[in-house]
Amino acid sequence: NDVVSGMSGGQRQAVAIARTRLSMPKIVLMDEPTAAVSVAQVPVILEYIKNFLKYSLVAITAILILCVLIFGYYPVRDTILLNPTKKLLDKEWFTSQYGSPPIELSTPLILERVIDSIDLNKFQMGTFEDNFYLSLDFKDVVQNENSVNLDLIKNGLINEFQILGSKNILVKDDQFTVKSGDTALRLYGSLDIEFNNDLYRSNFTSIILPYDKKTIKLIIVYRDEDRYANDIESRILESFDIIKEL
Repeated sequence: NDVVSGMSGGQRQAVAIARTRLSMPKIVLMDEPTAAVSVAQVPVILEYIKNFLKYSLVAITAILILCVLIFGYYPVRDTILLNPTKKLLDKEWFTSQYGSPPIELSTPLILERVIDSIDLNKFQMGTFEDNFYLSLDFKDVVQNENSVNLDLIKNGLINEFQILGSKNILVKDDQFTVKSGDTALRLYGSLDIEFNNDLYRSNFTSIILPYDKKTIKLIIVYRDEDRYANDIESRILESFDIIKEL
């Protein structure tokens, strides 16, 4: 029946722990819980801590099992481990316009302008070594350039990848229709990215669209076995649009 303020430090510590046990909190932060406590009270406090940890572990395990049954193993695992591409896929996306003529894209991060020169503008998300990389180029078309030279375009893309440290580059091509209805060239395939003396097998897609005295080039690169990157890529490509009237 003593007033807490009149108790010793050890007694106050014991009262605080007793109150914690009665309130059954979800989280308990303890800083030296047995400090200043009498020797006789130490086993009681340690037993409480042990029981609290045991029941907390049971509760956490039950919650994790329930989440796995509802959402599946990999989404739960990758959420806990903060998988970088799952974070990109799940976060709020942004729809923005870039360059001239304006290209509208929906992306998990706003692209940064990395080159701004007279004949070339380049925007980028991430770096080439990241799990997911995107770049968007606007390059002036030279008057004497052929409108379509597939081999030249392929070799230019391969050379760009090689400069960035890629090897074993395999390229395929087909057509791609952007949201506006315009038809573009799509180059896609696989490559090995060398980083810290390791090779990472990756996939890439490049959309190349000549329009209004410009060549617009979108490049997306991601790891081959990434289970979320393909969904990110599809969502970005579905949003690709030329804004023809402002």
